[in-house]
Amino acid sequence: MKWGLSPLDWRSHVIDERRDHPIGVLKAECGHLLMMVTTLHEAPYGTPCDACAAQRLGSAAVSCQDQ
Repeated sequence: MKWGLSPLDWRSHVIDERRDHPIGVLKAECGHLLMMVTTLHEAPYGTPCDACAAQRLGSAAVSCQDQ
């Protein structure tokens, strides 16, 4: 999972690179669509999207409990 900055709302959204995306766009975990040319980062670049951050933190808590 990586983070991509949207020029529409200036928030970072979580992107699963291995997911099937519509042609020409990347679909974030929250449903937000980003252009395919969006640079992906390991950490949020700018303010994270509230929905993506909640999902990302929730999945991190679940994976920590599994170990």
